[in-house]
Amino acid sequence: MSRGNIFWGIVLLLGGVLLLLDNLGYFGNIEVWTLIWPLFLIALGVWLLIGAALRRNIKSEHVVIPLEGAQSARLRFQHGAGRIILSSSASSANLMEGDFGGGLDVSKRQSGSLLEVKMKMSGSIFPFDWSPGLYSLFRLLGTDGLIEGTIGTNYDYPDGRNDTIKFTSRSNPERNFSATLPGKWIPDAFYGPMASLMEAIQTNGEPLTSAKDNLGTLRAVEASYRSMREARSVSPSEIVA
Repeated sequence: MSRGNIFWGIVLLLGGVLLLLDNLGYFGNIEVWTLIWPLFLIALGVWLLIGAALRRNIKSEHVVIPLEGAQSARLRFQHGAGRIILSSSASSANLMEGDFGGGLDVSKRQSGSLLEVKMKMSGSIFPFDWSPGLYSLFRLLGTDGLIEGTIGTNYDYPDGRNDTIKFTSRSNPERNFSATLPGKWIPDAFYGPMASLMEAIQTNGEPLTSAKDNLGTLRAVEASYRSMREARSVSPSEIVA
């Protein structure tokens, strides 16, 4: 049973009980109809507060909607306040792919080459929250491809997930790939670099991730900013002190 059905069932039950008690004369001179609307608003407020508390523990669901041979598609979202991010990262065989907090109800109908898809949040009185909760993601969109990924620490907190990375090429689709990395960012990503740093201090050597590597990372970031400002491809080698 969905949360929406439970809420309206409770409202109807309370309203019926109040009217029955009024007919039996338990309320005396009190006008019951003047109580129903305030009680309805109170019940609605309590339900929304409970829903907000429950959403902290909602698990996100990964959903893939295949094209199934369609050449075009029409999407209909039943969605309120929140954020939807659409990009060209789905594979050529899929129309849409993503994570949805609390699940997703999908209905599809194909007419010739047209695929019609309706999407709404499942099991809720109001479809206003598709957020997966805490999340960490990155996207690097270029002129000919897309690199994106997730840092899994914040997903399904405090359990976390494995980190992911995905590469999509417009001109060379055979180079597309996606991977789920072993371990988790915290603490696994710190074991190697910290151990290497401690060994470098003891042996007066060079750690695996040196300051020079960090400068290379900063050059790539600054090249990305310059590329956005100037609307052109910028190589990290152009960034000099």
